[in-house]
Amino acid sequence: MSGYLGYDPDRLTMLREAMTRAEADLASIRCTDVDATSAMQTVRGARSTMNDIWLPFTNSLFQCRAMDGYSPTSIDPGDLINSWLGLTATRRGWRLATDPLPAVAGPALEPMTIEAARALGEALSGPAGREPMTGDEVAWLQGRLVEVANHPELVAAFLPAFTTVGWANVCNQFGEIRQHAITEALLYDRSINADEHGQWAGIDAVFASLGRILNDNQRVHPSSDRAVLLKDMTPYAAALLVQQLDFDADTLADVARELIERERLSLYYPEETNTGPRAADLLMTTMLATPTAATTYVIKTLDDPALVLAVAFDPALGNTMLAAGTDPASMAPEQAEQAIPVLIDWVLNESTSTPYLVYNPFLAIAAADLIAPYLLPVLRPDAAGFGMSAQQREAIENLLIANNAALDHLLAARERIAATVSSAISDPDASFAARKDAVHDLAGVLAIVDTMARAADIRDAERVVAEYELAWSIIGMGADAASSLIETPAVAGAVGSAGAILRAFTESIGLEPTSVAEVRASSLNHFDVATSLAGASVVCAVFDAMTAAGRIAPGTAPPPLPDLDAAHVGATYAHDFNEWLDDLEPDVAKELDAIKQTIASDHEAETDANGELIGL
Repeated sequence: MSGYLGYDPDRLTMLREAMTRAEADLASIRCTDVDATSAMQTVRGARSTMNDIWLPFTNSLFQCRAMDGYSPTSIDPGDLINSWLGLTATRRGWRLATDPLPAVAGPALEPMTIEAARALGEALSGPAGREPMTGDEVAWLQGRLVEVANHPELVAAFLPAFTTVGWANVCNQFGEIRQHAITEALLYDRSINADEHGQWAGIDAVFASLGRILNDNQRVHPSSDRAVLLKDMTPYAAALLVQQLDFDADTLADVARELIERERLSLYYPEETNTGPRAADLLMTTMLATPTAATTYVIKTLDDPALVLAVAFDPALGNTMLAAGTDPASMAPEQAEQAIPVLIDWVLNESTSTPYLVYNPFLAIAAADLIAPYLLPVLRPDAAGFGMSAQQREAIENLLIANNAALDHLLAARERIAATVSSAISDPDASFAARKDAVHDLAGVLAIVDTMARAADIRDAERVVAEYELAWSIIGMGADAASSLIETPAVAGAVGSAGAILRAFTESIGLEPTSVAEVRASSLNHFDVATSLAGASVVCAVFDAMTAAGRIAPGTAPPPLPDLDAAHVGATYAHDFNEWLDDLEPDVAKELDAIKQTIASDHEAETDANGELIGL
């Protein structure tokens, strides 16, 4: 066994004495009864086996060099495997001697016993747990821990022997090895291949077994506190273990905050820079995979939103945490009313910080994800809103408008935005008041999105025109400067007018950018079309709901649709709609007309208000 031979001479002596007594007892049995003939033959056979085979074999062991010919020795406790062997031998009362025979590489993996499991916990708690382990030792430990985790009796023996100091030593050692290996793998091409991942796969397996051992023990002893073990670990090592623990969302969020705060403090004056990923990355990944944990964490860190958005090595994880943690599917309305203004205020402050934007260049996109489900309460200045000031609402809109990617992201989040609008519009059983409220909200959403998109188009046009004018101003100045150096007036005039001639030519063939006035006119026409389409869509939905409820007779002509090829889409649609209403029952026509007018007037009113806010 790894260069050592273990045996117990006292037990061997006891075995020989027991066998001798048994042989004497068998010899003392006498019986002349004919009916006992078969039984007596069995007795004689057993005595013969004892005398001819087992007693001679046992006696021969006392002549073996393993008993008195080998040199006494002890096991060097320097590495984990030998430390475990030494403790196991001590518990079993073995005496140890040198073994000159060839030994296999590493100890034989016989099934773990309770003694061996206890010895493993003690070995890991001693010097062997602090010393760096080789790859062979990690592989050996991985196999042993899997065996312990599979047997409750081994878990019960292992855990009391594995001290909190031992947990910290082992986990910290493996955590440091793993973090450095991943950092080195990412330095070259920011990716990890299969061979690189294999460098820490064994460490991950050790943490998986340790986590399973703790989880199983927790089910047996519900009052035990697994989080106590994390206090002496580095944040990264603790995060690796937390990934394997089945904490509930509330406990996970509390543990994550404590570890991330500790890690952030250690990063103020790091011994090594640019080491990652960090504990924050591991913990956020775990929270994102645990139902409601992201929301719980966001709520618990409202006093310091940087713990969400400024701690991960990969800023995309923080952005994802923000979106997931504020998703209406898991965040209650009263929580959102408390959280969203705080988070928006933090985002707006950091959006002017160059160092932060270097770290997280996608902050504006994260802001779009944040407000997408809450467009109305964030940007509407009414009682149903979040009570944000006009300055805050203007700032968050301008942040998105100024970033094309963020605005595109917001517009692409159509499903998240639509989920906030009531389904009463198409509900056959909805009341007129409920439908009108839903239409009011729909109009508000459309108006906000429409004005933001129009503002972005107009500002893009202003920028393009400004760049165009700047370019020709530079060309003109260059031409004037060149003409001043030419003495011949005719030639100088030709040079000076070349810029103007070239500009006139580019404009004549259509290379001049669209004017801001044209973009404004085009955006207003788009607004007219959007209003008409919105009104028609709502009218059609209400028409279907009324038909399903029996208020409109089957076979009634459906509502008209806007003619997008018409010169004036809105006016044409209004004319066609009014003619269609004339053929309906008066009460139905009145309700449908009110719905259509609500979408049009509210859309226009909301658009005017939001346009004034952002200077459109």
